[in-house]
Amino acid sequence: MNDFAQPLPDRSALVIGGGGGGIGRAVSRALAAAGARVAVADLDPQRAQEAAHELGDRAVALAGDVRRREDVDGFVERTVAAFGRIDCLVTVVGSGGPATPRRRWSISRRRSRRT
Repeated sequence: MNDFAQPLPDRSALVIGGGGGGIGRAVSRALAAAGARVAVADLDPQRAQEAAHELGDRAVALAGDVRRREDVDGFVERTVAAFGRIDCLVTVVGSGGPATPRRRWSISRRRSRRT
């Protein structure tokens, strides 16, 4: 089930940066369920391919790194080549690990006894 107010037939979307997993994959599924053609871009070519395969013949897989301008330009070019245009661009970039603080703060035993 999708939560879009209107169906998106004959629309195309490019989901870049993590389109093959997590939130990006969920967004790709929702767009496809609403009728959009979806270009799924991911750093991992296998994840991009698996996600696009799951969405059927209205999806294409793109592999590349969103930190590289040439790769992003390639995503756009290949999406336009496949679908003729891009109506929606979704960027979902993140890491799969826990957040790690840059500096660890510690409280001395003496101070922690006071609180």
